Amino acid sequence: MPDVLWRRSASGGNMPLDRVHILEDRSLRLERVTVNDEGEYSCEADNAVGSITATGTLTVHFLREDFRLEPQNTRVAQGDTALIECGPPKGTPEPRVDWRKNGQKLELENSKRIRIVDGGNLAIQDVRQTDEGQYQCVAKNAAGTRESTAALLKVHGIHNFYVNNVLMKPLSFFSFCQFTSSLRKEEDRKNARKKLLQFSAPPVFTARPTAQSVDVPASASFECRATGIPQPTMFWSIEGNRSLIFPGSRLDRFETTFTAEGVSVLTLPQTKRTDNGIIVICSALNSVGSITARAKLIVNSVEDNPPPIIIQGPVNQTLPVKSVAVLVCRSSGVPTPVVSWYRDGIPVVTSHKINMTESGTLTISDLSRNEDQGLYTCVASSRNGKSTWSGFLRLEQPTNPNIKFFRAPESATFPAAPSKPLIVNVTDESVTISWIPGGKTGASEIQGYTVEMFSSNISRGWIPLVQRHPDTTYTQYSLTLGATYVFIVRSENYHGLSPPSPMSDPIVVGGKVSNFLLELLCAWEKRFFLQIPE
Repeated sequence: MPDVLWRRSASGGNMPLDRVHILEDRSLRLERVTVNDEGEYSCEADNAVGSITATGTLTVHFLREDFRLEPQNTRVAQGDTALIECGPPKGTPEPRVDWRKNGQKLELENSKRIRIVDGGNLAIQDVRQTDEGQYQCVAKNAAGTRESTAALLKVHGIHNFYVNNVLMKPLSFFSFCQFTSSLRKEEDRKNARKKLLQFSAPPVFTARPTAQSVDVPASASFECRATGIPQPTMFWSIEGNRSLIFPGSRLDRFETTFTAEGVSVLTLPQTKRTDNGIIVICSALNSVGSITARAKLIVNSVEDNPPPIIIQGPVNQTLPVKSVAVLVCRSSGVPTPVVSWYRDGIPVVTSHKINMTESGTLTISDLSRNEDQGLYTCVASSRNGKSTWSGFLRLEQPTNPNIKFFRAPESATFPAAPSKPLIVNVTDESVTISWIPGGKTGASEIQGYTVEMFSSNISRGWIPLVQRHPDTTYTQYSLTLGATYVFIVRSENYHGLSPPSPMSDPIVVGGKVSNFLLELLCAWEKRFFLQIPE
């Protein structure tokens, strides 16, 4: 029977030995699977005649419990457009979003008025009284189904508006002022202004607060602006605190101001580490309805700095016994990381035949198959986290004619590092980055790019996202609204991986108004026009 050896790809991290079992038929069993276990796994079988390798990819399906944004009670005027927001839970594969009304699934395939936009929000155009009811967002993928809390949509009518016994269509305050100024008789102008009281429009945001990421002890500011008829009252609150913060007032360390342009500004001077994760809420209220918008505050401290980066790690090698093995582990980080080595999960201790330099390179002389063969894992750690990189050292007799010995390639054969990734697009759940290839390809052609990501919201280490990606642009989906992310990229050729690119600028997911919302604002202004009879 051939010898069977299981391996995990180098960029995927070390094998979770405490959860791995090799069964009698030599298959691999992995218990308590997590997202971090995703990646390529290879099985190598060899005997005296030769060897063969098979590779498979493990993809983990999951669906988190909490919705990133729950639907909120909404009140709109008949004929307007209602937008009920929903941020589905993060999941792989990307969850499908459906909506229920009063417990029954909404069939939207043939609907021209109702559609799902921006990944989960429900937009209802030309709202009718029959649209009133309880709406619930449902997210589903292969891992399960999640249901949001129900939100009430309330529809109210629009008062008819007459001037000199002529029925007028709904109009904006600006258009109304233009019309009343054109009336010649003062009595007619007074009568028209009285009729204005019969017209109303619910609040609409023209500027929403966006997620903020600051370093201790910098200040953080959130801006919010809304329009409506009558002009809405604006105020702030902090999630979990019932106190309201009106313009010109203070709450603890929070203070608000109101600019001449009608922008309400909430400021927190000199942020503290404990302020991280605060959710601020901007509210706009008038006699017709109310709206709210939320934004998250991310406060970065020394603990939030990215973990160490392994510049060059060990690779799989096949060497003759009695020879010398050199396993490289070059790392960087602030503070300077500490490098340690493990063989098959057991710490490697220096001895008369094992030496480790200050830079992390491990040298093993007089190689013995029983003592030295195994999976070697380099761990670079600091108070900010840790990074790992593994490579398998296989040892054979030098006289074995069936073995092709392979020593780690020289660093000059690897490609150059790509440029610093640039953030080219951000949504409420995704980030798109782009980079420029390095100046040299090394000793072979570029096969693709490896992208890694760090977020203190998820892990204390770098997370591999994709291997051998063919393009110089990459989009990562299913990110957390308000969380901060950093990316690095490596080039790969036949000989191995390049050093990492410089880290991207930290990016906070979310905070941009969608194109659909902008279209709604434009449609609102176009809808409210004045019909002047000839």
